[in-house]
Amino acid sequence: MILDLNRQRNHRIRLQAIEAIAAFNKHGIRPILLKGGLSLFEEGLDDGLLLMADVDILVQESEVLQAAAILRSIGYVTLEEDRGYAHALTFHRRATLATIDLHRHLGPQCRLLAPAAAQHAAITLPTGGVELAGLSPTHRVLLLMMTFAIFERHYRSGVIPLKGLHDLALIRCHHGDRIDWETIADTIRGHGISRAAQAWLHMANRLLHVSVPSALHETTAARLYLNRCLFQLDCPPLARVASQWGLFSWVFDRIRMDYRYRCGLRGWPLQSARIQHALGILARHNWPRVQRSLRAMMMQ
Repeated sequence: MILDLNRQRNHRIRLQAIEAIAAFNKHGIRPILLKGGLSLFEEGLDDGLLLMADVDILVQESEVLQAAAILRSIGYVTLEEDRGYAHALTFHRRATLATIDLHRHLGPQCRLLAPAAAQHAAITLPTGGVELAGLSPTHRVLLLMMTFAIFERHYRSGVIPLKGLHDLALIRCHHGDRIDWETIADTIRGHGISRAAQAWLHMANRLLHVSVPSALHETTAARLYLNRCLFQLDCPPLARVASQWGLFSWVFDRIRMDYRYRCGLRGWPLQSARIQHALGILARHNWPRVQRSLRAMMMQ
């Protein structure tokens, strides 16, 4: 019953997405679907399998303002103001089931997977009436990997991300021969997220039997990480401590700091950005005295 109701719901979300995409097409914009929104248009997938709250759409940087204006012209409003550092704007319209996330970047990063690279490799989706593309299978895997390692605090907190692992299993099942594992390996090595990526792939292989190259997941660190995750499931107090530490370290992640402050990934500019970010957090929590003290320490 739930599966059937979700099929009906997803059908309505698909019509909602087509309306927005058609409006983009009229102004010469060919958007790229990301994440779960791809399942609305891909052939061979059970259209009731994925539960969705939003539709993620990527447009070129030069098209963001125009695309936002187009969505407003058909009744959408933004849930919050564009603060300049957000990788996406969320749009909502009354009486619709899903929000639309309009992306300028693929998450709070621009080094591992740039929008231009995603657009270049994007694949055309069969839609019947509108022009749109979807993220390539290789880039879908990278996006899921970045979600685990960077965008969410799963890796630092020792959380098993079942939804992300299941999404990887679906991509591997339907597009296995189109995933470029060499590109994925080069990307994770070149940007310092190898340990997190290997841990994620090892979990996918061991828990859901996803076939991935052994060189990308058969490491001692990956095996120990999975044991840690399983042990935390049996020890809730430890899991709570890990969650708090994960939150703290995730907030000041170097890739997230570089995306927001353009500070680079190492050295004093990175540390300075972290201090600036901490001061901003303290200011939002009404701790001006602590803020002044920290600033005085920085001046000494």
